[in-house]
Amino acid sequence: MDYYYSAGNKKGSLEVNVGFDTSQFGDVELMGTLIEFKRVEKNFWERIGFGGSITAMPVVREDGIYFGACDKNFYALTPDGKERWRFQTNGICLESCDFFENIAIFGSFDGNIYAVDADTGNLKWKFATNGPVYSRPKVYGHVVFVGSSDKNMYCLNASSGEEIWKFSTLDCISINPLIHKDRVFFGYKDGNFYCLDMKGHLLWKFATSSMIAAWPPACFGDTVYFGNWDKNMYAVTIDGKLKWKFRAENAVMSPFTDKGRIYFGSWGQKVYCLDANNGDVIWRFKAGDSIGSCFVLNGICYAPSYDGMFYALNAETGEELWSFKANGIITNPSAFGDKVYCSSWDCNLYCLDAKTGELKWKFRTSIGTPSTIAPPETASMQTAEVVWSNEMEKEKTRYREKSHDGDYDTNISQYGVMDKSYVSGRKKGYIK
Repeated sequence: MDYYYSAGNKKGSLEVNVGFDTSQFGDVELMGTLIEFKRVEKNFWERIGFGGSITAMPVVREDGIYFGACDKNFYALTPDGKERWRFQTNGICLESCDFFENIAIFGSFDGNIYAVDADTGNLKWKFATNGPVYSRPKVYGHVVFVGSSDKNMYCLNASSGEEIWKFSTLDCISINPLIHKDRVFFGYKDGNFYCLDMKGHLLWKFATSSMIAAWPPACFGDTVYFGNWDKNMYAVTIDGKLKWKFRAENAVMSPFTDKGRIYFGSWGQKVYCLDANNGDVIWRFKAGDSIGSCFVLNGICYAPSYDGMFYALNAETGEELWSFKANGIITNPSAFGDKVYCSSWDCNLYCLDAKTGELKWKFRTSIGTPSTIAPPETASMQTAEVVWSNEMEKEKTRYREKSHDGDYDTNISQYGVMDKSYVSGRKKGYIK
């Protein structure tokens, strides 16, 4: 998927991650587009549409591999990558599952949380929320916690799906919760990081200036860690007090802790390793593009990149050990035994040797065409329309002052032909 597009202007070109062609926009329009892009960047995953792409972290057990996909199916594979069964929902399955005994529990954009028998793929129960479910459920004992875009964190009976309690927030919850020391930690779009007791009562919340990046949060001792789109990695005590924060050059992703260190990627194309106790930098690794969720296993830090690269780094030093190239974004890898698994926007799940990066097998979803992403609509389109109208009036004046013959509206302006039908038509488009 080509998710970067060149936006031309009179001073050169500018690459912006937007969902429509800006090549006919002037400088002012591009500024409006970039402002809108900052908003779109925050809810990128919410704009994913139907297609074969996989963004879910594969959950691997002795009996096989489990994950959701954007073709609306939830898959179960054999350990060697053959399809065992698939369960179809009415919405894309952005994330993966957690298990209660032999039941796989996962969410869908159709607003339901599903519980499916891991052996047969048969439905055991489902629970309806009032909005798309983006997050991976978290099973703890005999209950399951899952957030929904309807702004609620739900606690359900894991065997029956019956609601036990729900906790309402100011905005959608699509981030996977952490259960630590009998507390539930989570956050997402409203900028608050929440801590609840096991009965759903708010113990405290920690306010930030932007969206929380933690799927799930990480923990080490009495400290919980989460990233943020305000460019900070936060370390907060389990009592809600700031212990330290580390500022990166761009938005930081979900963290992972291992042996007193914290690992995370950033939109600034870097992988960071910090001392978990004080936030001091131990090492940085420069990648070719934005980095997704990292994890560490057996002394190796695995880091997926949005340019399709999957890096294996020495967890002690940050030195690159090997890399693997896919044909699309890689976001949420996992590992089991001597293998690592990475899902990609190119519609494939890859199984690699954990030590060498050698490809063992790959599995393609039911659709080989990558998923679509809805483009930025209202704000940027309105900016384009308003600025375009203003520029048209200025151009008419310049045209008349130069004593040209004929009606300006039937001629070509310096920006090329673009009217409201052109602009509004872009609202209906999608990119791949």
